[in-house]
Amino acid sequence: MEPIKPTGCCGAEAELHQVTGEEKHSEQNKHNECNEQKEQKMKRVAWCIFGIALWFVLYKQLLPFSHWFAYSLLGLAPGSHFGEAVQFFVYDSPKVMMLPILKKLTSEYEGRAAVIFIDVWKDPSQGKK
Repeated sequence: MEPIKPTGCCGAEAELHQVTGEEKHSEQNKHNECNEQKEQKMKRVAWCIFGIALWFVLYKQLLPFSHWFAYSLLGLAPGSHFGEAVQFFVYDSPKVMMLPILKKLTSEYEGRAAVIFIDVWKDPSQGKK
């Protein structure tokens, strides 16, 4: 008769057999470590989802914020070149600052996640998708 081989906590196979008190303690420690790893992974996923949602909300507010900043807060004339330049700078700066972060994430998560850059100047149809 073959021993039963259930799947362990983290996907490792474990053989059922009689264990001593010390082996049981070791098994419990492995189980606890596995549960902690799963919990940490879930926390990372939750933080990523929160970060993406926050980024989306802030991104949607960039245009109204840039208009408010340039024309209401600074009091620049809406049709002036300087006012348009300030508004454009405030609107585009966060996007430009995001590029190095995305480049770092691309190398950090290579093989586990895909970070894709699309140049909408070269292929404008991709920007509409």
